[in-house]
Order: sequence, then structure tokens, then C-alpha cells
Amino acid sequence: MFYLEKNLATGIGSLPYQEAKQAVDFILSCFKDDVLFWPQLPKKSFLEQMMVQFSEKLPGVVIDQKNKNIFVDTKNDSFGREAEECFQNYLDGNLDYFAVSPEYASGLYALCDKLNRDTSHFSKENTSSGKWDVSLIKGQIVGPITFGMNLLDIDKQPIIYHPELKECLIKLLSMKARWQIEKLAGDRGQGAGDRKIIIFIDEPYLSCSGSSFFTLKKEDVIEKLNELIDAVHSEDALCGIHCCGNTDWSMILSTNLDILSFDAYGYLDNLLLYSEALDNFLARDGILSFGIVPNNEEALEKGKKEELAVRLKKVIGGRRGVGKVLITSSCGCGTLEIKLSEAINHLCVEIVKELG
Repeated sequence: MFYLEKNLATGIGSLPYQEAKQAVDFILSCFKDDVLFWPQLPKKSFLEQMMVQFSEKLPGVVIDQKNKNIFVDTKNDSFGREAEECFQNYLDGNLDYFAVSPEYASGLYALCDKLNRDTSHFSKENTSSGKWDVSLIKGQIVGPITFGMNLLDIDKQPIIYHPELKECLIKLLSMKARWQIEKLAGDRGQGAGDRKIIIFIDEPYLSCSGSSFFTLKKEDVIEKLNELIDAVHSEDALCGIHCCGNTDWSMILSTNLDILSFDAYGYLDNLLLYSEALDNFLARDGILSFGIVPNNEEALEKGKKEELAVRLKKVIGGRRGVGKVLITSSCGCGTLEIKLSEAINHLCVEIVKELG
């Protein structure tokens, strides 16, 4: 495992481009001295929507691109065979079976191709291989709670309540996370260098915790999250959880996560109320990822950089145990206009410089 050696900026994941090359070129330009990430492009294709992007090989999954609909047909004659196939490949450790195809994650493939072939964007060369040494790369994957509660079966029930699917979905996501880590790490023998990988688990549904819509037990949520986190750890990568709303932060901090990614612009004070859980997380070298830059036009207000930097310095300096941090936007930028999205991400980088 590894730790942050300095404060760094990165992106949540989604960007508003419709061309993967354009998205990757922006990331390489904006975050070249920080943490690179692969872009999710929901405007490019329905297949790159969060609930669809990691659904390949889920038993019974039906994707209707024309009507922009996804569901699971558990009554299809092939469902049992597909479930058995999924479990068997999990047991066999066959990561390639769970690969995310290029049409589902064009930004992932575009970034990896660029890093492995193009040397024009970096100032530090690995002279032994002729490739550029990228030290930190972030990926992301939909979380099991968000995936399981939002994706419905043919009877309009969340698949997390289906006896076979609730086990299958977490194993599917675990294998896809591991596959993604290996994809991002590249072939070190071919010049990828010593890339360190971070994976964020996107769990917006956790903001429903405590409401009548959230019927899962706290222990079950922690167990499912830990299974995915442990899969990430098995590949020597760091794992974060991103929740862009308010939630029961003690529940998330009770998992095995390394990084807590949260909307600090809107909910920093709410997180600080969970003092004991937060102190325990920091005591075990947990990392805070502050989504301090609003993903809306408020980011363009005059003096916003200085305002946000002052707010962060007060928290970081006044909280025992806070080490180096990550800075991001409050949530993804996939629905925004390109110009606004770029301004928001540049502001994340500028705030890191303010922190020093």
C-alpha cells in the first residue's frame, strides 16, 4: 500500500465530452502534476451511464439503448446458466471474463492507450523504456448499494433483494474493480513504471440512509462495501468511497476504506459532527478527499479560490490527524457544459497550489 506524499487534485470521474480523446487530452493537461483519472462520458453513450457502465456479464441484464432503459430479466430461460457462469468465473479468478468493453468505457481505453503510447504530455521520462512514468492514476466503479438498489428486476424489485443476484452483483463488481486496476497499472515490463492505483466506489444512494427508502441494515451495507474494498486491496490499490450527499458517515467510516470522498462544499459541517468515527478513521491513516469545488456556476464567482482555500486550511489545520488530502469537485461534471466543467477542474488544481 502507499500514502500521499503531498496534497493533490483529481476528478470524480464523469466529464461532459462526447469524444474520449478530447476528454483524455484535457485530463492530461489539467492534472499532469496531480492524480490522473479515466473519464466517464455519459453524454457520449447510454452505455457510459453509471448504472449501465459496469453491468456487462450480470446475469439476466437487458439494455435497451433506444429507450435508455436497463433492467434484469430473472425469468429468462438463460438466467440460471448465466448466473452459474458468472459464479464459476469468479471462483476461477478469470478477470478477463469481467472486463469492461471499450464501448462501455471509451475513456478508460483512451487514457491507457495514451499513457502507453504517447510521450508528448509529460515532462518526466522513464529513459530505460522511452515511456512516461505516471505515478498515480484513479479509477472508479459504481458501488454495490447504489447498483443493487437502483437496478430493478422484471418485477420492478431492486436486485439487491434477489437471493442470487445480491451475491452475484458484489462478486461481479469486485472482479471488475480488480480487472480495472490491472488495466490501469499496465504492463510494467513495457514501460508503465510503478503506477499506483486508486479506485473510488461511487455510492450516491447512501445519501438515502435513514430514510424510508433505505431498508438495508447498517451491518449488511458495511459487509457488502468491505467485500468490494477488500477486492481492491488484493491488487495493492487504495480504495475510496464517494458519496455526494449527506449520510450516516459513521457507517461509511466503519468500513475498510482508505479514502473518504465527500461533498465538502455542501456537507463538511455534517461530516464533522461524526467526531469519534472521523478521529478513528484519521488515526488509521485514512485520507480525506474534499469535494470543495461546487460543480455548478458558483465555482466561477470572484474570489472563490481564496474563499475555499481559507475554509480548507481552517479544517485541515484544526483537525488532529489530517495528513495530505485530495481536492475534487463536489460531484461529477458529466451533465455540465464543457467550459464550466473545465473551469471547475482547473479550480481544484489551483486550490491545491494554495494549500501548498
